[in-house]
Formats: sequence, structure tokens, C-alpha cells
Amino acid sequence: MFTLPDHLALYDDQSPVFYYLHVNSDAKNNSRLHFTKPCITIGINGIKKLRTPGGIEEFGPNDLIFYPPGNYLSYQNFDTSEPYQSLMIFFDSHLLFDLLRQFGDKKKMTSSAGGGDYYFSVKGNSYVADFGKSVLNLLSREQFFKDSLKKIKLLELIVYLNDFFGGFINEETLYIKQHSDHQLKNVIEG
Repeated sequence: MFTLPDHLALYDDQSPVFYYLHVNSDAKNNSRLHFTKPCITIGINGIKKLRTPGGIEEFGPNDLIFYPPGNYLSYQNFDTSEPYQSLMIFFDSHLLFDLLRQFGDKKKMTSSAGGGDYYFSVKGNSYVADFGKSVLNLLSREQFFKDSLKKIKLLELIVYLNDFFGGFINEETLYIKQHSDHQLKNVIEG
């Protein structure tokens, strides 16, 4: 089982926001993961399949998934000519609530995630694609991507998600599920 983001190279547990470019060249990969922090992923290349209470859902390039802390079974599938890639953004739960309290709609912030799902997703759109490209550009120039800019980029994304897809996060999602063990039942990627 991989504990993320702790298992990732260059992870600094003192930083409230951590951006990571995940690259996997194993054409079919199945891993047990434990997220200790909330995580937003944006697909760059390849397909990720999630088995949810509603069935199997596919996520491809520019699709966004918000994972609360917890246990997951991860499965990526991609064309073998290019590796599976996704941008992963890990952050402290309190930072998300601080951002939403300051800039978000209080009513939306406390509403249910809806449908009983343990994740929130947005299918690819031009905003998510442009956001992913801008972060990848900053990651390639690490010396310019300081903590303050990392927070601002996260704020930009959270405000966008809250304004257009409000109600995607609540205290239950971030805290209760973090401290309970769902034996990899939260989301099974298949």
C-alpha cells in the first residue's frame, strides 16, 4: 500500500500545498493507495476507471477528480506508446476550509457532496485544461513556483469549482472519512 503524498519523492510535509506530476509507464497498473490529505487530480494522458456505487466511470485527459483522505484501489489504463500521467495536488484540509470561508458560498460549502459518492469529478473542459497546463509550466520552472504561488493556484481552482460546481466539499468528506477505515470500499477503480 502506498501512502500519499508521504511516499512521493520531494514531498515536504511542512508545505500546505504539494503539486506532483504522476507518471506511470506500466500499461495496466493496479495499486492500493492511502491518501492522508485531500487530493485533486487532473488527467494528462491515459484513462482512469472508477467503480462507484453508480457503476464504472472513466476519466481521461483534462478530467478532474477530488479525492477526500482515505483508502482507494487505483487502476490506470493507457496507450502503451505514452505513459499514464496526471497532475496531483495535495493540500491540508484546513487550508481548503479557510479558502472556502474566505471566498466561497457558505451555504454551498456545507452542503452534501450528493449521491453518496466518495469523490467529486468534473469532466474535461477548457478551464481545467488551461489550469493543468499553467501548473505544469510552473512545475517545469520549480524555482519560480514558491509556496505563496502554490496557494494562489489552489485558491484559483477551489474558487472555480465552488462557483460552478458548489457543494462538492463538506466537513464529513474531509474529516470523518479521513479517520475511518473503509477497507478500500470508498472508491474501487476497476
